[in-house]
Amino acid sequence: MRIVGVSMVRNEADIIEAFVRHHCGRLDHLVVVDHGSGDQTAAILQALQAEGLPLTVGTTTALANQQARVMNQAMRDTARRHGADFVLALDADEFVRADRAQLEQSLAPLDPDRIATIRWLTHVPTDEAATHPLQRLRARVPLDVDRYLKVIVGGRIAMRDGWVLAPGNHAAFDASGGRLRALEAPLLPTLRLAHLPFRSVEQLVVKVVQGWLGTRLQEGKAASATVINAHWRRLFDHYLAGGRFDAGDLRRVAVSTYVDPERCEALLGQLEDDPLPAADLRYTSPEPPDAARALAHWAHRLVEQVVGDGPAGHPAQMRSSA
Repeated sequence: MRIVGVSMVRNEADIIEAFVRHHCGRLDHLVVVDHGSGDQTAAILQALQAEGLPLTVGTTTALANQQARVMNQAMRDTARRHGADFVLALDADEFVRADRAQLEQSLAPLDPDRIATIRWLTHVPTDEAATHPLQRLRARVPLDVDRYLKVIVGGRIAMRDGWVLAPGNHAAFDASGGRLRALEAPLLPTLRLAHLPFRSVEQLVVKVVQGWLGTRLQEGKAASATVINAHWRRLFDHYLAGGRFDAGDLRRVAVSTYVDPERCEALLGQLEDDPLPAADLRYTSPEPPDAARALAHWAHRLVEQVVGDGPAGHPAQMRSSA
């Protein structure tokens, strides 16, 4: 069984090494497309690739939030290049909760011509003194709370044209015939995906600002009228109006955004200790990310493009690790 993963990342220096090491120990190959990071994400990816891990690093220079377009093309290319039976669409803050044997066992009933979904379990930081991100975010919400699911795409369908991922990789659609039709995606009951969205106040600020402004660039005026990335709009408005975030907000924002806003406080009182296995890290700084520098980098690229020094974006370009 050939299992590969594809991810598009931006400003994930605090967690990207843990993400790559975790999945390179479980997948046959991992493709990571760097979306113009302004932190050390690109340097860390290059160092990991130089180690000889089964990792391909790609880049996209688009400033707007073009995740769905980039991920669709990357998944097709990766499935074809590696003869994949299954392709996992992953974000850098998502970790498969299974070793290789368990992963194969969970995927065995799935037809490579089908798409399936897996449960998405949100983790929050409770050990602020820990320097390893997987040790800092060792607490998760109860297992019976499944607001969101994520997709796994069978290799044969991944290689074909005519289908598209939804934003966030939560669903897939048949795009043939001129209109979108949701593809049936049964739940794989034994496989879970740990979700670690907010790891520090600095990282939250960068994610909120770039998340919303990138959506505005992509959707234009329509962004304010759509539910897509509405959580970034609310958090951005709060921050722009003078609101601040603290360590407690990392937990509250994660649970209210990704789990259940009505039960947020109750769920925070029911957190369960369930850490992921934490591989040793060689390139990850114990310090939180520099939010001002990352946002300055993004703003600089935006100004350069506005004044005519470059097009709005280019397709992802892959650099092989071979």
